[in-house]
Order: sequence, then structure tokens, then C-alpha cells
Amino acid sequence: MTERKIAIIGLGYVGLPLALSFGEIFKVIGYDIDKQKIKELSSGYDRTAENDSQELINAKYLKYSCLESDLEDCNVYILTVPTPVDDSNVPDLRALINATMLVRKYLKSGDVVVFESTVYPGVTNDICSKILEKNLNNVSLGQIHIGYSPERINPGDKINKLKNVAKLVGCDEPIGREIIAKMYREIINSEVVECDTIKIAEGAKIIENVQRDINIGLVNELKMLFDHIDVDFEKVLTAALTKWNFMDFRPGLVGGHCIGVDPYYLTHLARSVGFSPELIHAGRRTNDNMAEYFAHKFVKKLINDKVDLRVAKVLIVGFAFKPNCADTRNTKVFDLLRSISDYNIEVDVFDNLVNKQQVYEEYNLKILQDMDKLNFAEYDAVLVAVEHNEVKKTLSRALKGITLNVKVYALD
Repeated sequence: MTERKIAIIGLGYVGLPLALSFGEIFKVIGYDIDKQKIKELSSGYDRTAENDSQELINAKYLKYSCLESDLEDCNVYILTVPTPVDDSNVPDLRALINATMLVRKYLKSGDVVVFESTVYPGVTNDICSKILEKNLNNVSLGQIHIGYSPERINPGDKINKLKNVAKLVGCDEPIGREIIAKMYREIINSEVVECDTIKIAEGAKIIENVQRDINIGLVNELKMLFDHIDVDFEKVLTAALTKWNFMDFRPGLVGGHCIGVDPYYLTHLARSVGFSPELIHAGRRTNDNMAEYFAHKFVKKLINDKVDLRVAKVLIVGFAFKPNCADTRNTKVFDLLRSISDYNIEVDVFDNLVNKQQVYEEYNLKILQDMDKLNFAEYDAVLVAVEHNEVKKTLSRALKGITLNVKVYALD
């Protein structure tokens, strides 16, 4: 297997760890269309903040590139591009389609193509394989091994990383499945699980996130119910957790590139076959509405604390989609900000973990990142929306010993 030359298409949260891991053993081209990202990685900077500088620079057999010509002599192509939804929550497969069209030009007999982007069952065979089949150069689709191995990256998680999480490998033909599984076993310390078909692997990945979305949706709905009857839901959960099989899910904002997106991929598939998935819709609808609910509760607290909303100014702390990571994709804190702003309250946002430029480009929002320069006398309230460990410590130090008429609220 060491003769393999691997191209990783897309160097984000999924592709970069793969490139670094495979690059310890095989020759690897880490390809991305973002020229600036290639410059950053080559200099040892990872904008996702998931990999340190030495990892990037010392990758033994890894070359970062934005040149298509570097893909020509590869014989394994792993596609790890984003699969978001559009403004109508319809799957947006443009990046995946473009990446598939890109590698199609370089395929040779015996080559391997593996898709890692999260999709609904059928996308690899019904869309990507059909794209690969068109205009192949002197090779038929049957001479290429096509597989699907879903990513299980958890941004910000320093324990459950690529190498020690079970890896699924799906392929419709046994020879290709064996080749792909053997390749991943070179870098995965945990189990590599072979799925009989691509659709099984696609389905397993997407229901992992849908299941979590529904469970969080349930506790979010329960929280709203217990708020209505004025019972401390945190204490209710603590009591319930004394039962050995009670699952520990907590209420909150549910965004991100996986849990906040994947249910829409499955419901899109369901509609296409005439099936109406009521529970999946209900969970996502509940979670999508939580930012507005938390904003309304927060404003009620301000009113109860005699804050004049006509001139109020609030600092939101945390903008990433979850604690202790820099990922701002589909963050529901932005929805929270807009909902609070609807009350004509002026809002600033602080988060020194996220990429300031990326936030501005995607959300047209200027993030504050130096707490020493904040004048807390300007604010009537501080709302901790995302509890980054280091940011909480920084906030605590900044407020220590300051006597100001500013209250700190948690998202509740």
C-alpha cells in the first residue's frame, strides 16, 4: 500500500486531519481551491485551530497545493468538501459536484475514489458516480473503485479524534472495499468497519446526527415546558440522570455543520420518495426556534432587572457553534444576536477563539477579540452564549474587582 499517492480534496475540518495522518505514511497532495489557505498551511497556520504549527510543517510526505496539475499522478482521491444547505434548507451539493468533476479528469484504471462528505443515501451512486462516468479517459467506471467513508470529526474535541474513532467504509464491490479498508487501517487505531454497500455507510453517518438532533430537540422542548410551570429543569435533569439508562442530553442552541444540517438532507430524501418524517421535522423545528426563545427569556430578565431597553447595550460572549472550538459554521448565536437586536438593543459580540476575518466575510459581523480593551461600563448586561473554558476565565478576570452596574447572564 505504500506505493499509493493520495489526493485529499478540501482541507477543512475533515480533510486536513486526513491529509496529516495519511501524510505520515503515504505521499499526499492536500488540495484546496483557496490559495490563501494553502499559503497559511504551508507556513504552519491552521485557521480551524484544530492542528498546531509543528504538525502542519513537519508532515513528512504531505504537500499543500492549489494546482490541479499536482493531482494528475495520484491514484487515490478522497473528497472532503462541505455539503451545506441553502437558504431554503435544501441540500447544496455544488462543492461536491465540482470536486467530483475535478478528479474525474485524472482517473486511471485501478484508481480509488472515496467520498467523505456527509450526504443522504444515494448521492454517491446516483449523482457522484454518474458524474465520474462521463468523459472518462480510456477507462470505464467498472475499472475504478468507488467508496464512501463518512467523516466523524468533532470540532474542538481533543480526545475523540480521527485516529481513535471507529471508521466506516462502504463499497458496493468486495475488492474495492478491501482496498479502501486496508488503506484506512494504516492510520486508524480504532476499528475499521466494513459496510456491504455505500448506501449503508451513507445512512449510518446521517442518522448519527439526526438521532442527536432529535434527542436535543426533546430536551429543548421539555425545558420550555418546565419553564412554563416554573420548575428548575437543570435540577430535573440531575434527578433523572440517577437512572442508569437515562441519556444525558442538555438544552441549548443546536447549530454547526453536522447536527444543524444533516436532518434536512434526510428529509429531502424522504420527500423525494413520498415519505413524511414527522419526528425529524419536529426536532429540527424545535431546535431552529431555540435562539428566539432564549432571546425572549433574556430580554424578560433585562426588563425584570429594570434595564431600559430603549438605550440598552449588551455584550454577547461566544460566537462559535459550540464551546471550546473555533467553528462558526451555522452558528445559532447569530440567530440569537438578531433576535435580541429585534428589540432595538445594541449588541456587541466577543469571541477570541474564532477567525475574525471569516466571521466578517460570512456574517458581516465585527467580532471583538481583546477583552482588555472592553469598557464594561458601556454595557447593561453580558450574556454568555457559548461557554468556552478560556473565555470564561478571561471574562471572570476582567470583571474581578470592578464595581459596575452590569449583570452577567447565562444562556437559560
